[in-house]
Amino acid sequence: MPPQRPGPEDVAADMAAPERRRLLVAAVLALPVLVLSVVPGAQFRNWQWLCFVLAAPLAVWGAWPFHQRALREPTVASDTLVSLAVVASFVWSAYALFLGGAGEPGTRLPFDPTATAGVGAARPCPDAVAGVVLCALAGRCLEARAGRGTASTPLPADAMARACVPMVAAVAVTVPGFWLGAGAEPRAAVAAAVAVLVVAAPCALLAAVPATLLSAALRGARIGVRVRRPRSLEALRAVDTVVLNTVRRPGDYRAVRHLKRLGLRPVLVTGEREEAARAAADRLGIAEAQSGVGPRDKAVLVRELRERGHRVAVVGEGAEDAAALAEADLGIALGDGDPVAVGAADLTLTRGDVEAVVDAIRLARRTGYVLRAQLVWVPGCQVVALAPAAAGWLNPSGAVVAMAAGVLLAVADGLGAYATGPRPAPAARRLTPS
Repeated sequence: MPPQRPGPEDVAADMAAPERRRLLVAAVLALPVLVLSVVPGAQFRNWQWLCFVLAAPLAVWGAWPFHQRALREPTVASDTLVSLAVVASFVWSAYALFLGGAGEPGTRLPFDPTATAGVGAARPCPDAVAGVVLCALAGRCLEARAGRGTASTPLPADAMARACVPMVAAVAVTVPGFWLGAGAEPRAAVAAAVAVLVVAAPCALLAAVPATLLSAALRGARIGVRVRRPRSLEALRAVDTVVLNTVRRPGDYRAVRHLKRLGLRPVLVTGEREEAARAAADRLGIAEAQSGVGPRDKAVLVRELRERGHRVAVVGEGAEDAAALAEADLGIALGDGDPVAVGAADLTLTRGDVEAVVDAIRLARRTGYVLRAQLVWVPGCQVVALAPAAAGWLNPSGAVVAMAAGVLLAVADGLGAYATGPRPAPAARRLTPS
């Protein structure tokens, strides 16, 4: 029996659980910091010191995964940007409290996202520490739930952040020099640089991509496609060859016709004799048919197709198909098939008909469109927000508000993209059990 592909429960247990625990503890620490920083009426004597004490474990322990990956793997640029934002915000808060006059007993600071100083004191920003850590951990938790690390391609947030790191570093270094040259106070110049780093933290993109993948997986369940790993949709979008077994129903004929219209190459592989295989292929309109293929030969055939540069999906239902399903770029099992085949597959067609493959491919392509759009507008919004931060119109607290607003918009976009989406064909719906 071939090894089964890890299911969502394995991914959740190995990756999501630690991230989720860290997120819950961080939320407990961050909530009073955010409330005290935003609601002046809740500020009591020495409130700013309590916020600093609560922000310290957030900056060290809460953000430790980002610090660690930033030091160990500098190419993971999204972690580098998050780490820089957290460190800069915490160090600035320490300066403001210990040396900048903000630690005086009885000091109250009304929430003002544009003020760089208040009552002659530098403004601490423990809320920026709390906000960046909370949003970044939420994004990583969503990534873990979506199957982070299971795809062969780098995470979109890392790829995009890698391109932005030089620009952000240049702006953060240039801004203080510009403001000092313009005669501004040193504390205002440094606060602008900290705000730039906070705005540049790619928390919105960290959350947007997995939210979209998870939403697409939920949409797939509604149309009869169970996605074991949401990132499998990325592999399905790249498929160009679909290997099929026997033809069982009228929906199979429609499925082949639609696959060809979508630009995919169907290949019929069967253990029957050549005459029977050729007759079935002709009825289906399939140009390529392989006859007399046993279970081991089927897996070898799939491997050969991949070696020739094809991205192969295999549709199977029997235990003898498990090896080919595991060998393929994407294994697709019929829901009423053998449990061994279902366990070896990435997707399961719960409707039990091959026509659901077409709906899955359409869903995967729609997901790709939404992700490509997010890779444009989410970083675009960050670039737009860099301008007021560099100009001194946003302090670090205001910058974290802008960053959090971007996270909410990105998650809403990902979750809302499939509120209405591809529906199964009328014939397939009639086959769906009520």
